[in-house]
Amino acid sequence: MKYSVQIIPILQKCAPLCLLTILSASLVLPAAQAQTFAYVTNPGANTVSVLDTAEKSVVKTIPVGISPARVALDANGARAYVTNTGSNSVSVIDTATNAVVRAVTVGDRPSAVAVTPDGAEVYVMTAGGLVDVIDTSRNAVVASIAAGAPAQGSGIAITRNGNRAYVAAGNLSVIDTNTHTVVNSFSVGNASTAVAISRNGARAYISNAFGSDPDLNSLAGTVAVVDTASNTLVNTIPFISMPDSIALTPDGARAYVAGPAIFVSTGYASGFIADRSIGVVDLATDTVTKRIILSATPSGMAVDADGSRVYVTMPSANTVAEIDTVSDTVTAVIAAGARPTGLGIMTSNVPETIAVIMDIRPGISPNRIRPLSPTEVIPVAILTTRAFDAATVNAKRVRFGATGAEAASTRTARIDVDLDGDVDMLLRFNTGATAIACGAASAALTGITVTGRKIEGSAPINTPRC
Repeated sequence: MKYSVQIIPILQKCAPLCLLTILSASLVLPAAQAQTFAYVTNPGANTVSVLDTAEKSVVKTIPVGISPARVALDANGARAYVTNTGSNSVSVIDTATNAVVRAVTVGDRPSAVAVTPDGAEVYVMTAGGLVDVIDTSRNAVVASIAAGAPAQGSGIAITRNGNRAYVAAGNLSVIDTNTHTVVNSFSVGNASTAVAISRNGARAYISNAFGSDPDLNSLAGTVAVVDTASNTLVNTIPFISMPDSIALTPDGARAYVAGPAIFVSTGYASGFIADRSIGVVDLATDTVTKRIILSATPSGMAVDADGSRVYVTMPSANTVAEIDTVSDTVTAVIAAGARPTGLGIMTSNVPETIAVIMDIRPGISPNRIRPLSPTEVIPVAILTTRAFDAATVNAKRVRFGATGAEAASTRTARIDVDLDGDVDMLLRFNTGATAIACGAASAALTGITVTGRKIEGSAPINTPRC
């Protein structure tokens, strides 16, 4: 195995002890050539198109149920779940074979869909404001939760720790996924139709189709910003259009919001006119900084894994637009099926083992371990990076110590260790349990994510007073 060392400076606004530089390392694994595919629902053809985003072409067309609406993929990209509005079902697609392996019967006219981070459950919005919960191990509905009354549309997003599902369907409802009960429900605007949650889970962004601005003779929509800790509205971002689908970049810097229509009243007549724009929102200031004009009205939308591209379905043109997030310009228009609407992104050929960045004793005495003090506690942080979210780690399965003799942690916490705005995982280990001996040059960390993927890391250490 080959190792590399990465230097990560602590921000100077940290406490004095944190002015030290953290020495950290990650296990370097053979690189895999990643391929990105977009799964696109085509209600006009009762199919799902699989687009190779590099080749800009359809590589597979999958028959599903009647009038497929939305699609969501599990965290490891193994399954795609497609809601079929016309046949009251969810098609389960095996992405390895691109074939439907099961159709799960759900309530009337299913629309929005989301998968929990561990892949154990799928949440489906159905007519009448009921959210059906599918147990993926049995492919059966195990709960139906009353959560809103969708008029124009609906959206579901699940927090990265999997504990809460946010449902935009008229109002905003918050579901405890452990008990399958609504723990909060409140209005954040008029006709809430879509929701997205920030990477660190601190904010939820909800599109509201209608606003109220009599001075402009228009019902311009808004995007509401909700603090998920207190479940309170903290900001409202005005739009000139009727916002719908929302997609956030992985770094949490921007939101892309589809604007399919504008409501206009002239005093003599009123109504909707089609819009063809995507609003770009700076999430640091909660302001719209740009409008990207498409060739047709937008519908579903998703950002790829590295945040470099946004893909938008355009039903009236039977195409998908590709947007470069650096220049915020349309770089390609890809042919899809008949009236494409929903869209989900999957990246294949991801290494089976994820290399993680860890910090030993962050900000105190980096990488110092005293084997002769067996009761001493060693804090070890797994950092969230652009490529990896530490919130997806299964803390109970993490082990740290001498290679081959790693020990379980005694306590865990989720905090921002390196002050970069992302939540990291901090674990504590008893020195005596780690089997680290005097003179040891490195320590190892192993574990799995909540979806079962292996994680590994290694860092150099020093053992003073031995």
